[in-house]
Amino acid sequence: MNVARRVLRVGLALVATCAAAGPAHADSANVDGPLDSCTQLALPGLVGPPMSIYTPPNPGGGLGPLALAAGDVQARLPQHVDLRGEGQGFNDQWAYALDGGNLYVTAAGGGEPWRQVWLPGCLAGKLTAFSVDGNALMATDASGRLYTMGNAAHGPETWAWTSRFGSPIWQGPFGQRVRAGSRAWSLSWLDNRIPTMIPSLRPGYWQQDGFWTDASDNRQPVGGAGVTTAHVLSEQGNRIAILDPWLPGGDPTAPDDYSYEMSTPKHGRFEAVNLSSAGSTTLVINRFGDMYTRLWDFDMSGADDIFFRYSYDDQRGKPSAPNLSMDEIDTLFGPNAYAANQLPAPDWVRQPKIPGEITSAVSIHQTGGDSSNRELRVEGRSGGRTGYWHKPSIRTRAGVSRRPARA
Repeated sequence: MNVARRVLRVGLALVATCAAAGPAHADSANVDGPLDSCTQLALPGLVGPPMSIYTPPNPGGGLGPLALAAGDVQARLPQHVDLRGEGQGFNDQWAYALDGGNLYVTAAGGGEPWRQVWLPGCLAGKLTAFSVDGNALMATDASGRLYTMGNAAHGPETWAWTSRFGSPIWQGPFGQRVRAGSRAWSLSWLDNRIPTMIPSLRPGYWQQDGFWTDASDNRQPVGGAGVTTAHVLSEQGNRIAILDPWLPGGDPTAPDDYSYEMSTPKHGRFEAVNLSSAGSTTLVINRFGDMYTRLWDFDMSGADDIFFRYSYDDQRGKPSAPNLSMDEIDTLFGPNAYAANQLPAPDWVRQPKIPGEITSAVSIHQTGGDSSNRELRVEGRSGGRTGYWHKPSIRTRAGVSRRPARA
């Protein structure tokens, strides 16, 4: 069985590598102009395994080639984007916002005019929501169908759209949907932050910045393809569907397969009204302002034993793998010297209560490669003005602090 898994693991790695090296097709960047048919977005292309090869955020040629938003749109769009939601969001490079079914972009720090994002012709004016995290952006149309824009932390000359979703390795042509009636949904992109995929023992030649901390406080390297997840909060608010574009789902008989999920805190008795996810960490809030976070995705759950090694045995005191390459070599060929991923996976963690008036708008975003580098934000109100409360690190025991309100 172990030999079979090794063969399968190597085979999948080769398939992903070949896919990454293959030519662009339907969802190539806007070289040939907008696509008229969304059917073309289901064809093989750049989004998927190629996007999983890490490259640091880069503005490329800048936003200059994109058309400026019209004056009335500029007036409606926010001067600053402080919270990630379904109508606005940001990553290290850009801030995005939705208006009239179209997507707009500006510099993450603000101070620049908004410009209109190129969309396939079949999506222009038809987007209803979106979520961005790191290098990925997902958006929905009126039917809830998910569309992914790759390279969202890079220059617009590299942006590419697809409707593919599901196995094999993000190539499923039938797509995926956010169900009508869902309370909220949010995209999470966990990156391995590996500058190069060529392993080497030379100091500084091959290092990894993407890690997560398991239940034994061991740092585990993020997998070679990262983890992409759309978290969808159910209509009742007590279940969270896990939509992972590498997993089975989205077949023609079940276009919104919700087979994978995690419960909310208190074994599903917690009724959330909103959620936000980033870097495989999810923040939920209920109508009383109680908040919890959880570090969890399919790879951390213990279900992906093709690529990862898990154990219920106590892993405390064992050394952590310094990077993915050494971890894979140790897992494939022994002697299993590094700590396995500790099971059960990390549980929900209660966050401090906000000492003031708040709304249900919550936001989480990545501030670094380690899973502790997540900033929590909650919208607050005072005297007719809104601002936000924030907690700079998810692992700190300190309470939240207030940021100045905006008119």
